[in-house]
Amino acid sequence: MVDGPNADLPRLSVTEDEQQTALIADPRNDENAIVAQVHLAFLLAHNALVDAGASFDAARRTLFWLYQWIVWNDYVSRITEPAVFSLALVMNPTPDGRTAWESSFDDVYNWRNNPFMPLEFSVAAYRFGHSLVRDRYKTNFAKGFTDDDAVRIFSDDANNLGGFRRLERARAVEWDWFLQMESSVGEFPQRARKFDTKLAEALRHMHEEKGNEGKDTFVANVLAARNLLRGIRMELPSGTDVAKLLNVAPISLGADEPDALWFYIRKEAEAGGGEHLGTVGSIIVAATFAGLLLGDKLSFFNIEPGWTPDADPLLAQLNSGGALTQDEGRWTLASIIRLSGMPVSAAQFPKESAGEGTPQGPA
Repeated sequence: MVDGPNADLPRLSVTEDEQQTALIADPRNDENAIVAQVHLAFLLAHNALVDAGASFDAARRTLFWLYQWIVWNDYVSRITEPAVFSLALVMNPTPDGRTAWESSFDDVYNWRNNPFMPLEFSVAAYRFGHSLVRDRYKTNFAKGFTDDDAVRIFSDDANNLGGFRRLERARAVEWDWFLQMESSVGEFPQRARKFDTKLAEALRHMHEEKGNEGKDTFVANVLAARNLLRGIRMELPSGTDVAKLLNVAPISLGADEPDALWFYIRKEAEAGGGEHLGTVGSIIVAATFAGLLLGDKLSFFNIEPGWTPDADPLLAQLNSGGALTQDEGRWTLASIIRLSGMPVSAAQFPKESAGEGTPQGPA
């Protein structure tokens, strides 16, 4: 395993004049520096499980199930209404005296033969993340604390969080600045923006239309317009119609506000205070995740319904003394970061010096 803040995804090359393509199955996971480092954390976490004595397949299954656990219990639980989340996956008794996982939203989404991504989810509801993104992020202690040290998500120069290139120290993530950890202090971790109808400046006007980079008269450069147009092309129903179909009282929209499902879901969340999705958005998102987890024959919900991270022998061994669950004993994304050995605090980010080594990928 590679230690310290120089770790990067394995790449074809790390030199400036050669292709720096990441050697990963889905190149989209290298689209920006933060997602690339999450992918790297999973690679290193798998290596750590193997180093602890697990076979490749056993390590894969443990990490796969831990990921499912965290997605559902640490992520979906945060972004959806508590009442909706509590119904989405329920352990119910079966006629023969056992218990099994079931979803209260099978009528909204389920699959039993071929998995698919509902358009209402992928084109509208799950694009709530566009309102949560900040313009820039402070990345690590070595880079600096001030607002001027923060790295933009997009910019005209190379000083941004864009991906498809090797990771320099300035863009390396110090994880206690992004996730709640015992070493997080002051303004950290940096919080997401509200669930609402607003976009950060960096997402309002993008730089994607070739030959017209940055011009707000081109649809490809205006994220809101792209999302609305995509919904029209995909012939999505209106937000009000979806609410009625789900038997949820529709919210009121202003005369100048579109009833497009993407906008409606964001407006619904905003009307509820912006801490999580509203009822319609929560049902679509929770039902989709629940359906994918229940439909996957390899998920722990089907193979070992009573599985928990605490009951997994390999994770229990590595979590001795709460090494992986320092945050009130909970298994979160921070647990996978700790398992990976990636830098989580300022002590692991010495000040940058001239002649710093080139980032390397996992062994």
